[in-house]
Amino acid sequence: MPCHGINIQVTNCTVHGGWTAWSPWSACSQPCGVAIKTRKRTCGNPAPAHGGRVCVGPDTQELLCHSNPPCPTVSAPVQDGGWSGWGAWSECTARCGGGYRLRTRKCDNPPPQGGQECAGCGVEYEECNTHSCVESRKLSSWTAWLPVGNGTERRFRFSCKAPAADPNLIKITPYKEEERKCLADGVCTKPGRNQQDPEESWSEWGAWSPCTVECGGGVQYRTRSCDSVRQEDCVGPAKMSRPCNQHNCKGEWSCWTDWSQCSVPCGKGFRQRTRSCLAANNKQTEGTGCEGPSVSQEPCEMSPCQSSSGWESWGPWSDCTKDNTQTRYRKCRTSNPGPELCQGEDSDTRDCRELNYAEVRMADSLSTSSIFGLCLLAFLLGSAVSAAVAHYYTKRLRQALPPFLPTLYAC
Repeated sequence: MPCHGINIQVTNCTVHGGWTAWSPWSACSQPCGVAIKTRKRTCGNPAPAHGGRVCVGPDTQELLCHSNPPCPTVSAPVQDGGWSGWGAWSECTARCGGGYRLRTRKCDNPPPQGGQECAGCGVEYEECNTHSCVESRKLSSWTAWLPVGNGTERRFRFSCKAPAADPNLIKITPYKEEERKCLADGVCTKPGRNQQDPEESWSEWGAWSPCTVECGGGVQYRTRSCDSVRQEDCVGPAKMSRPCNQHNCKGEWSCWTDWSQCSVPCGKGFRQRTRSCLAANNKQTEGTGCEGPSVSQEPCEMSPCQSSSGWESWGPWSDCTKDNTQTRYRKCRTSNPGPELCQGEDSDTRDCRELNYAEVRMADSLSTSSIFGLCLLAFLLGSAVSAAVAHYYTKRLRQALPPFLPTLYAC
C-alpha cells in the first residue's frame, strides 16, 4: 500500500540569546578615596544561535564605594625660599653730581613651599656718578636793537652758569647790555667791546651731536662760531667733545660651530659645539652680556666596546636598500667560542644617506674649468676616432675600384 502524507518536517531551530545572572560585586578599585566596584554578566543563557537575537542591555554595572575612608594627603616637603642671583644694575639717575642705580633679585631659587620667605631685600641701591658736574654756560643771541630815546639804541644778551649735567636745563638771565648812538643820516657807532670777557665774541654753543657709537664708549661734539669781525677777538675752542654711552655693549651670539667628534671611540660618550659672544657694534670682537650657554652638548653612541678576538675581518658593505641602510657581516673563526671570543654582533648597519650626500657634494664641487676640460678632451677624442674611421673606409674604397678607373681619371 503506498504511503500518504509528507516525508519532510521543518522545525524552527532559531535560538535567541539570554543573559546569565549577575556576578558578585568586585572589590573596590582602591581602598580609599573615590573608587568603584563592578559586576558583569554574559549573553550565554542561552547563547544566540542560528540567527537568533543577541542580548539587549549592558553587560557591566558600576557602583560607587561609599564606605571608603578618605585617602591620606601627601604633603610636599617644607622648603624655605632662596634668592636668585642679582640682576644687572640699572642706568644711573644722574650723569654727574651724584645719583643712584638699583638692581633686583627674586626669591625663586628655590621658591618657598610651606617654608620661610627669603630673608633680606630684593632691591639694592648704590650711589653712582658722584663726580662734580662741569660748570656749563649758556648764552643767548643778541636781541634786536631797541630805541631808548635821544638817538640811543640798546640790545641785550643773556647768560647763565651752573654746575649742571645738561646745559638745556639752565635758565637764562640778563647777562649784558650794549648801547650805540645813531645819527640822523643813519650811521650808528658804539663803544669798543669789553675785551675782559672773550666769551662775548662767541655765539651760543650748538646742540650736542649724536654719540659715535651706541655702546662701549663713544664721543659727541658741539660747536660754536665767532660773531666778531676780528677773529682774534674769539679766544678759546670752537669745538667741544665729551664722552657718551659708556655702558658695556650687549653681546650677540655667533653661529654654532659644527658638532665635534664623539668623546669616546666606542660605547657611549658625548659631542659638543660652541659659539662666541660678539659685541653688538662689532661682529668680529669678543663682547659680554650674551644670555645662554656658549657650549652645547649631546650624547653620542659608537660601536660597543667589545673584544674583536675570534672574529674574521668585516665583509664589504651591501648595496643601499630602500630604507637607506647598508649592512656588513663577519664570521666567528670557531663554531664553539668561549666567553672570551667572538663578543658582540656578527652584523653592522649604517645609514647610507650621508654617503649619497657626500657623493652629490663631490659631483657638485666640480669647477667650471674641470667641466670645460672634460668636454674639450671628449671633443678631441671624438675627432680623432672620426678621422681614423674615415681614413680606413677611404682606403678600402680605393682598393675596391676597377683597374680601368685610374686610366680614366688620368685622361
